[in-house]
Amino acid sequence: MVIRKLDLKLLRDVRFSPWLFLGIVLLVMSGITLFDASYISYNSLAASYQLTYQKLNMADFTVDLQSAPQDVVKRIQRIPGVKQVDGRVTEDLTVEQRLATKRVIGRIISIPDAGLPSINTLHIVNGTLPGRGNKRELLLENSFAKFNGYKPGDFIYPIVGDDEVRYRVSGIVMSPEYMWVVASTDDPMPQPKQFGVMFMRKEMADRLFGTDGSVNQVAVTIMPGANRSRIMRQAADILSPYGADDPIPMQKQAGYEVLQRDLRGFRTLATLFPMLFLAIAALSIYNLLGRMIYSQRAQIGFMRSVGYGRRAVLRHYILFAALTGLLGSAIGTVLGYYLAFEITGFYATIVSIPFTEVTPRWGIMAAGIGISLLTAVLAGLVPSLSASRMTPAEAIRTEAPSVGRAPAIENLIPRLKKASFVWRLPMRNLLRAPKRTFSTIMGIASAITLIMVSAGLMDSGKAMINFYFDRMLRYDAMVTFIHPQSQGDLGRIRTWKGVQRVEPLLQVPVKLVHNGREMVTSISGIESNTQLLALSAYDGTRISVPRTGIATGGDLMKRLGLCLGQKVILTVPHRIISDAASIPVSDAEVNGSRIGKYRDQVFSLSRGIQDITFKKQVVVTTQTYEPIGNRLVMSIHELRRLFGQEFDLPPNAISAIMVKVAPGYVKEVSRDLYNLTGAASVVDVQDMRQQIDQAMSVSNAFESVMFGFAIALAFIVIFNSTMLNILERTREIASLRALGVTRLQISSMLTIENLCTWLAGTVIGLPVGRLLAHGFVSQYNSETFHFRSAVFPRTYVMTVTTIFLTVLVSQIPGILRLFNLNLAKATKELSE
Repeated sequence: MVIRKLDLKLLRDVRFSPWLFLGIVLLVMSGITLFDASYISYNSLAASYQLTYQKLNMADFTVDLQSAPQDVVKRIQRIPGVKQVDGRVTEDLTVEQRLATKRVIGRIISIPDAGLPSINTLHIVNGTLPGRGNKRELLLENSFAKFNGYKPGDFIYPIVGDDEVRYRVSGIVMSPEYMWVVASTDDPMPQPKQFGVMFMRKEMADRLFGTDGSVNQVAVTIMPGANRSRIMRQAADILSPYGADDPIPMQKQAGYEVLQRDLRGFRTLATLFPMLFLAIAALSIYNLLGRMIYSQRAQIGFMRSVGYGRRAVLRHYILFAALTGLLGSAIGTVLGYYLAFEITGFYATIVSIPFTEVTPRWGIMAAGIGISLLTAVLAGLVPSLSASRMTPAEAIRTEAPSVGRAPAIENLIPRLKKASFVWRLPMRNLLRAPKRTFSTIMGIASAITLIMVSAGLMDSGKAMINFYFDRMLRYDAMVTFIHPQSQGDLGRIRTWKGVQRVEPLLQVPVKLVHNGREMVTSISGIESNTQLLALSAYDGTRISVPRTGIATGGDLMKRLGLCLGQKVILTVPHRIISDAASIPVSDAEVNGSRIGKYRDQVFSLSRGIQDITFKKQVVVTTQTYEPIGNRLVMSIHELRRLFGQEFDLPPNAISAIMVKVAPGYVKEVSRDLYNLTGAASVVDVQDMRQQIDQAMSVSNAFESVMFGFAIALAFIVIFNSTMLNILERTREIASLRALGVTRLQISSMLTIENLCTWLAGTVIGLPVGRLLAHGFVSQYNSETFHFRSAVFPRTYVMTVTTIFLTVLVSQIPGILRLFNLNLAKATKELSE
């Protein structure tokens, strides 16, 4: 019976302040909802990626090479630990369209003549596999098809040499390599509208490119527990005579690397933010239970005098604390799972994930419930112990009032002594209840921190995009050519209507070598007085194009162990200098080749066919900052001097033209650029920016959820604080009302208290949030994305204003309760 009566009292204690109890439950619920939603989403996305990689048999590593006989696959298959090997042909080329953007860059990847590839297989979204024989059919990657409006039965036109070859789209597919569609780690910006991946039968690819009996890429999977590093070295040795590049492990594959970077940031967010909610919930439980125990001193004395032991009293109040944790975690677990389902589904619509796995993560849910219960119990342990240790006489005895004295703040601020009681009483009350004041300030600071981190991540991403497009890419359109050509078209383009400025660009693929470290990238040659491709330092200051030597980013220098003033060796990547045979072959011996000169092969989108020796040393003269990629820059005149003879470049060679266009003329100028002789593609910078903004909407959506939870945190904290303040001061407030103090004056005093805590929380939260935002941004840096932490001024204004308004709104329920206070009852009773 003892336990039953105490359990009944437990339910009655909830009535001590049902709204305050509900507020704490909501705090716990928000923390667990956020914990479950973010951590389940993180695990679901990681599991979805892994499920896709397993089902579609993602390669453990791939090797790009010039060309090798098909039999090389059997040699690699014999390496101990190798599970499967697949050889294929991959070629980049220009693609003509009729449905959308006129011309884009495409990548054709061969698949077996029957069925699907055994490695990096495909998931058919719509349509069927290509037919065999002479059927000109291919599969189109899903993102490109979606952005450009393709469906099975439509036609697309790859350009080989100068010929457009019409192919029917037989199906739309997803690939484990292109869930995040990027061309390479050197060009990591997602451009699903401008870069199309196509898959066709090997026999059809051989006819198109003249690659019968050969492959230029090998994909390998290994057995569980096998030593991948050893197998990669052995495969590289076998493929080295065929112009092989270094093997690329799965973790360095362009799309995989970007997705894993996002997951790392997701995991960090999933840990920190829920802990903020639970920490504030713990402080709220501590304060509520302490206030309730103080108000129930007489009841505790009665319980102790009629035979309830210390353990029974301790258990009673611990159960009250646990009840808040249990209710909050139960509701939060359900909401968290459904929110995780929505987040994962939204992510899957942006990233082409063929297989998603969103299942109840019982371990995470159990951990969330356990964490919330432990938090609640620990928060209630101290006040519960104080209640259990009370003797009956001590509990029943009324405490003598403390000796009145002016608070310290009035001594520090003499003017406060002369101020109205509407100002003095709030200040005294803040110091009179330091625990409640501290928890309120920490709650507001946590909410501000949460907003600063989520907004800081969005600001940093936006700042990176703004820097890239506004400070670096100052052109509106750029046409790239199939092969280098003289810059004769520049003068003609300058006469076009709407054209404001025209500049040439020459890009050369190179391999950098320094102290045994290597890196494949490209060098961009631009004019010294360039205005359309600006160079900047890390702090944003403008840098001139060096007359000699190269300018490069700090990340690339770090990877190669370079310092300013040191020399780096420039050579040519293997993938463009060797043929299948160990001896050079003539143009006539290459079946199906439409391109003769070596320079055409080097600068074309396909690989070269002749060997060449090229090795020159260049001084690193300038360090630049580039948020995306690892571009090297040098004077276009110096670049022509270094590479012109070896690559048989034409006079004043260029590979692209950058054009600045007056508003309203971009589409017209882009259309005319397509008609230039040898044009491979035209990039509309504004269109590319829109694609990138859409790709970033995934991160922005999750960070917006964080923003919403921050507002909820601030609201609940101020709501709880105001309600607890009114509970603690019921008799005092009633006495003031009886003495003639108006409701407006009392409401003003409560508002002043809350605004003081808002001010203190803001002073703490803004710098802490800025510091944490910087730490979170660093989680997203990689070899190809170089974020700089940024928080826009408007974010500070928005954060301070939002929390200020939240403070004002959240105190309304408490003030309304105050207006309905029964003065006669409140002045007679010691407590409610």
